[in-house]
Amino acid sequence: MDNNANQPHKSSVGIEANKTVIIMYIIISILFWVSYIKYFAWLIPVLFFIIEKKSKFVKYNAVQGFFIGVIRAVISLLLKLIGDAIALKDLSGIMSYDVKNRWISAAMLPGEIDVFIGIGFIVFVLVLIIKSIDYARVSVPGIGDIASTLSKLSDDE
Repeated sequence: MDNNANQPHKSSVGIEANKTVIIMYIIISILFWVSYIKYFAWLIPVLFFIIEKKSKFVKYNAVQGFFIGVIRAVISLLLKLIGDAIALKDLSGIMSYDVKNRWISAAMLPGEIDVFIGIGFIVFVLVLIIKSIDYARVSVPGIGDIASTLSKLSDDE
């Protein structure tokens, strides 16, 4: 992660730009845990990107938030589809196993993996929140360059 510091400034919504970014990341983090809505958490950064007119810092983080949300949604959706496919195939209970006299289906495993991946995403977003308090521009590998380009292209100045 590459850190570039920005100067404190206000965003178009009237509050400090770093607070705007923190609010965006908190909303995304909450939506990551709401069933079925988590697949659309990426819409929040798009909304922030559209609303913001002045701050490149907010736009940059909105683009990164968008990609983080899309990646999280794709992983979660794939794991759900895998779990559903196992559940359909396991109608006879062949793929179930006994753990201390409790039957557990193999179809539950992708859901458990999704929870751990979700925790990882939350930790990652917390790092972004902590860095944005000081207006640090954190470049996520593979996403940061795209975010930088898109935040510059959208300039109305």
